[in-house]
Amino acid sequence: MLAQMGGLSSAEIAIFSGRKDVGQNRAYDHMSSEEIQAPVGRAIKEGLSGDLVPITSRNLVARSEFAASGVAAAHTTEFGWCQHNFASEPCQMYRDCINCEEQVCIKGEARKEANLRSLKVETEHLLSQACQALTNEEYGADTWVVHQMKTLERVNVLLSILDDPSVSDGARIRLNIENAPLVTLADSETITKAVTFERRKRLK
Repeated sequence: MLAQMGGLSSAEIAIFSGRKDVGQNRAYDHMSSEEIQAPVGRAIKEGLSGDLVPITSRNLVARSEFAASGVAAAHTTEFGWCQHNFASEPCQMYRDCINCEEQVCIKGEARKEANLRSLKVETEHLLSQACQALTNEEYGADTWVVHQMKTLERVNVLLSILDDPSVSDGARIRLNIENAPLVTLADSETITKAVTFERRKRLK
């Protein structure tokens, strides 16, 4: 404790105490929270620290709002959240969330929309590789071409809805197997839009 109060670094304290590694210092750290925070406070007052990272606010979903969504339970995914009932059976899609009709995307979630756009770029690359493999008559390439085309189609449909200014932030979007979107607005009004094959081709 004297070494800590004297300002020695963790490495110096470990050497001074004959310890094997720095991680062992934790077991002998008897400083109070105020004593631990004191050097940080002094550094801020003396202007020795850089700009503090602003705290990103995260608003929790209200219990009443979640209840109104008609979902008993959900798990978060890279692109939204999953409505699958894991009490009845394990995931049957092996975490292929984009091609699952039990995934719901929320418009306005910037990080998850960014993940979706990254998936679009990745899938386009994988589709190109699969097509090249098919040209080279590699075994199994046809299966990957079909899968990547299906994935890219669903990603494009989702992005077209997220980019649609007529769809308000907070809208819940779920695609069925045929890629027809079910868009549920924040006020629980439900709008079903039929997406024709011709329109889906234009979205690519």
